[in-house]
Amino acid sequence: MSQAASRDLTFLGIGLLASAAMSGVLAWLHMRALSQAYGVICGSGGGELAHCPACYAAVGFLASGLLALAVAALPRMRRLKAAA
Repeated sequence: MSQAASRDLTFLGIGLLASAAMSGVLAWLHMRALSQAYGVICGSGGGELAHCPACYAAVGFLASGLLALAVAALPRMRRLKAAA
């Protein structure tokens, strides 16, 4: 993998982690509103309230961002291992 591709994957990973943070904030605000209105958060209440899309998006963005950063770090890790 070229250095440019590794750099692009790093930026992609950072962007995905930022998206995860924003989705996490939206999910938290949604849970707070539900707890004030119904006394429960999304995903609880005996199945009456399903998880909101922001909950799933936060987890998906987090996993994708970590994967992108791990793939971007592979060439550096291989160079360090070869130098050792």
